[in-house]
Amino acid sequence: MAARFLAIVVSLFASAAFAASPYKEPVTFSYTGDVGFGNSVFVVGNHSDVGNWDVTRAIKLRYTAGNVWTGQIAIQAGTQLQYRFIARVSCRCEDVLAVESDVRALRLRA
Repeated sequence: MAARFLAIVVSLFASAAFAASPYKEPVTFSYTGDVGFGNSVFVVGNHSDVGNWDVTRAIKLRYTAGNVWTGQIAIQAGTQLQYRFIARVSCRCEDVLAVESDVRALRLRA
C-alpha cells in the first residue's frame, strides 16, 4: 500500500542556544492522509523519545477529522532530530505498511 503524505507540521517551542539539555520541549507532529481502515500513523526517529528507529517503539499519532493524524511528543531539548512517518497496524509489531520516502530533520534548541 502506498500512502501519500500530504501535510507535515512541526512546531517547536524552545529557547535560544543549541546544546544538549536535560529538559524536554513539546514538538507537534501532523500528517494528513488516508492510511486505510485499521491502520495508524506513527512517528519514528533517531532519538529514544521517538523510538531510536525501532518501529515497534514508534509513537502513535491521534486520528482527527479529515484524515489528520496529530500528536505532541516531548523531545529532549538540544536534539538534532531525524524522523519519518510510518503507517502500520496499531499492535506492537514490525509490519510497516508504508514509509515516507524522506527522512525529516529538525534541531531543537537547548
